[in-house]
Amino acid sequence: AFHINLGSSDEPPNPWHEKPALGIGGITAAVQNGLALNGLYDGRPDGIRTEETRSAISEAEYIFGLESSGRASQALCRILEYLLKHKDMILPLQIIFFDRGEITGQPDGIIDRETRLAIERAEIEFDLMSPDGLPDDEVFIELIASLETRPLQDESLLASVLTLGSEDIYSSSAIDSDLGCNPIPSFDEFTDS
Repeated sequence: AFHINLGSSDEPPNPWHEKPALGIGGITAAVQNGLALNGLYDGRPDGIRTEETRSAISEAEYIFGLESSGRASQALCRILEYLLKHKDMILPLQIIFFDRGEITGQPDGIIDRETRLAIERAEIEFDLMSPDGLPDDEVFIELIASLETRPLQDESLLASVLTLGSEDIYSSSAIDSDLGCNPIPSFDEFTDS
């Protein structure tokens, strides 16, 4: 059995949540901040490439099926920004997948490789466009519709799943999801007319 705490907190998972400064270390700081806000990094988003940063980036690259480099990248930063916009969707999806035996880890609202692959399998099962394994309203709605023919084994979880999922669908995330992932424009972009 598994217990869900529906109490919500506007506190980000990392006490260092701050908009990273653009410039030197900007993309690294942005990725560190995104990792922290998604529960994948415990350090300060300072743009310094420490072993802890490289390890967290490598783990995230593994989770999202990116080529392993251990370095901050635009691709990883954009995935982390996307996840922040849909962060509240992860726990209800995990609850459904856990109940169905499609993931083994306890639902915690933090995306991992097992959750991403379960989302991707659901996207393929429901014939959704461009399966990427990232949470979104469309896969959540399809999973809820599938409960009609394949109900949760633990029916007491249904109210929690619906409450948690509808919070994401009908409201915007409380966390600012703009990490500053866009590259800094070059001097030429400012001078071209």
